[in-house]
Amino acid sequence: MTARRASYLAHHTSDAIDQRTSIMRPRIKKLIGIFILLPYFVAYAFAAAALGEQVPDFWLLKLLYFMVAGIVWVFPVKYLMMWMNAEPQNRQG
Repeated sequence: MTARRASYLAHHTSDAIDQRTSIMRPRIKKLIGIFILLPYFVAYAFAAAALGEQVPDFWLLKLLYFMVAGIVWVFPVKYLMMWMNAEPQNRQG
């Protein structure tokens, strides 16, 4: 195989892979997101409850812990939601 042909194949193969990964239909992205979110929510709820049992039995500490635990789950989910709702990038040429 000549160097020119190898360069051509490498360039066009990587473009085809980039197009397949960057242009994903919104319905598929949302389906993938749901299959990630559901187990995440279940695991987070169990972990937060288990850690909540370790908090000393004082109402103010429990209140603060569960307030923080009720908000913290949003930060990792934010990036997944942004990906799920992003418009596909149409690459022409």
